[in-house]
Amino acid sequence: MKNYQKGKVLAEGKTKRLYRVEGEDYERLVVVESKDDITKNDDPSQTKLMVSKAKFSTATTSIVFELLRKAGIPVAYERRISDTEFLAVNCKMIMLEVVIRRYAVGSYLKRYPNLEKKEGKVPHRFHRLVFELFLKTTGGKIVMKDGEEWGETGVDLKTKRPIDDPIIANPYDDAWVLRHPKIPEWEEDSYIYRQVLKNGFLQRSVTVEKIEEIARRVFLVLEGAWAQLGFRLVDFKIELGIDKDGNLLVADVIDNDSWRLRTDDWKEISKQLFRDNFNMDEIADKYATVADLVTRFAVPKQAIVLWRGSQDDKSLELFELAGIEKIDIVSSGHKSPSACDAESGTDGHHSIFQKRYADDTQYTGAKKSGRLYAQAIFHRRTGQVAEIKINISNKEREQNRSRFFVCGGGGIRTHGPLSGSAS
Repeated sequence: MKNYQKGKVLAEGKTKRLYRVEGEDYERLVVVESKDDITKNDDPSQTKLMVSKAKFSTATTSIVFELLRKAGIPVAYERRISDTEFLAVNCKMIMLEVVIRRYAVGSYLKRYPNLEKKEGKVPHRFHRLVFELFLKTTGGKIVMKDGEEWGETGVDLKTKRPIDDPIIANPYDDAWVLRHPKIPEWEEDSYIYRQVLKNGFLQRSVTVEKIEEIARRVFLVLEGAWAQLGFRLVDFKIELGIDKDGNLLVADVIDNDSWRLRTDDWKEISKQLFRDNFNMDEIADKYATVADLVTRFAVPKQAIVLWRGSQDDKSLELFELAGIEKIDIVSSGHKSPSACDAESGTDGHHSIFQKRYADDTQYTGAKKSGRLYAQAIFHRRTGQVAEIKINISNKEREQNRSRFFVCGGGGIRTHGPLSGSAS
């Protein structure tokens, strides 16, 4: 594997540094180095040093990006090169913070106090994830995509500090309305700018629709990964960039600073502890715990199974999905029931699925219901459905209807008319 040497510093933020890579890849790649700084409330005076935070952050973000890449999500991350550094594609960063929320907490409640619950109660849960965009600013300065300064956000009347990272009230409009991120929108003081042109901040190839699509996919992948370990992903903040070919990538970092993460009984284990002024040793312990937990992340093995009763039955053209195997089986339960039983494993032999996934699955039996014969395979580790295999009756087969099933993860999605049920 090629070794890379750091060149000059390209940029430095509150929690990381970016270095140019020496050699032939100097334009394509950068080295991202984490720092031991932990920040809060957009207030530099509250920044503190946390021992080993750079190691915890790099370990967490590296595994998170590797998981996202396995799930087919475009990321700038390339690979980890040291305890505190990783390689990434050199991106033109979009000056937006992209937020997805499953629960109403944090600044959202300052803008919508009507959703706040009493202390000790479970936060309001959004059935459909909430998508929000915040314009990235530093010291209240609004900077466009070409580096030109647009203006300033003004000063917060309470804190007497510049208002940073205003929320975009109408991200799908051509002219953005900027509001204070912590004041209800019905209050007059929430307005900052009423007319900030979107095309001054987004490259031509980038749309808000695409940003939202990627952000939702990222959240659902991470929410599922944490749920398998017994944790609740409350919300997160990510950033995106554009590579030299115009591809939109999830960039920057995704670590324990990026989300609110709670245990099954709602105990916080993320950066929120620092915002809430917990002991620094306890906070460091939680960061170490998260860095260890992410090593257990895995993409469940999944498959699309196409079962046809005859070679004459029309085969479906299935599109490619990241991490999803396609299995095509031709076997008639009417003409060759013994062969189907052998495939299904109901005679005590291993099934085709057990052969393919022997390390992760176990046979759980079969169920007959009318014209439907089904066998489900479950992951030993997660208890979730890995695959289900269907044998349709001859009557159905004669109607020249193929059935296929997308199985794994959180359940089963059935495509095509189906009689009977499987469990």
